Amino acid sequence: MTTNSQTPRPAKTPPRSSARNDLDRIEATGSPWWAQAPSVAMACLTVAVTPFKLLALVADTAVSLCFLAVFGTVGLWYIGYIPDQTVAEVLGSVGQRLLGILEGTGLL
Repeated sequence: MTTNSQTPRPAKTPPRSSARNDLDRIEATGSPWWAQAPSVAMACLTVAVTPFKLLALVADTAVSLCFLAVFGTVGLWYIGYIPDQTVAEVLGSVGQRLLGILEGTGLL
């Protein structure tokens, strides 16, 4: 036969405040909050500088591709894939543009 005897329940502890829970959590880390300030500042700086790093990477890639195109063109001309007449026409038009710019500024 089972009896429904009620066993005494332990007294309820009052709920702990959120501030006390935060304080316990901070004490458990072993370091004060301000010890993390340099790493947080560095993370913020990294986030702020990232767009400039990406812009620098794009500009570096563009310059590298320009050098590759120029040296590739010179190499193809040297090997003979680009005829001398084509090179003379392109360099002549570039020279005319440069002379026009210099005359427009009054340097010549």
